[in-house]
Amino acid sequence: MTEVKEEDQTPHKFDNELNNMADESSLKKLTIYNVIQALDPGPTAKIILAKSYRNIELIRTKYFDNATKRCRDVNYWFDKEIENRESEEDYKNISHCAITLFNDIQWKKVDNDIICKRQRSNYPTELNDLRKKLDDFCEIRDDLRCTMLKSFNDCLQYNNYIEKKKKYFSRETNLCNDNACEIDANCTLNNIDITFPSINCYELHNMKREDQKEPITTNYSSLEIGFFLILSFLAFFLIFLFLSKVK
Repeated sequence: MTEVKEEDQTPHKFDNELNNMADESSLKKLTIYNVIQALDPGPTAKIILAKSYRNIELIRTKYFDNATKRCRDVNYWFDKEIENRESEEDYKNISHCAITLFNDIQWKKVDNDIICKRQRSNYPTELNDLRKKLDDFCEIRDDLRCTMLKSFNDCLQYNNYIEKKKKYFSRETNLCNDNACEIDANCTLNNIDITFPSINCYELHNMKREDQKEPITTNYSSLEIGFFLILSFLAFFLIFLFLSKVK
């Protein structure tokens, strides 16, 4: 039975695209380009802003099925890009520019229909990383939910993946205070049973559990084996003598 490969799942595919190169001249297409120019961001900041523009456009053109989650991914990525660097000259005014840029990119140019608002995380790095992993797991869990209906083996594979993740996240709950490890009601370390459901694959696929009795094995020492052989030989010899006398 093959395992679930996370690198083949949507959150990881999207994350792998976020750091691809982007041309900062693309920012000129934005209606707020003059605002960005006035804020005069540093050179590295301009590159990150160009990537942000491209990444939000990816939500519009390619990853629109779960736009809310993709927006969280972009915000997480942006937080990591500027982490502990905003005081550097290369990152000057990047946060102000980001808010302006995020708000300018809309599904339609009416009704303030913003694709992805800039939301900065208030959590420490370690906890923020854990939340991202939990968020990714829950998306993969939901995306693969239908696979458990395909076959009994697919169901077992799905179950094994959930159990594996349950063990991992259960060891990380010490980082969570209050609702810090809650993405939503179905994705929270405050309720392990809901977040990591156990599926009865046998019942789902009308399979009967075979009696799997463990074979009884006994380990004997070489001394014990030798003793049994001698006893067997003596018993055979005595039977032979008895039969000889009867004749």
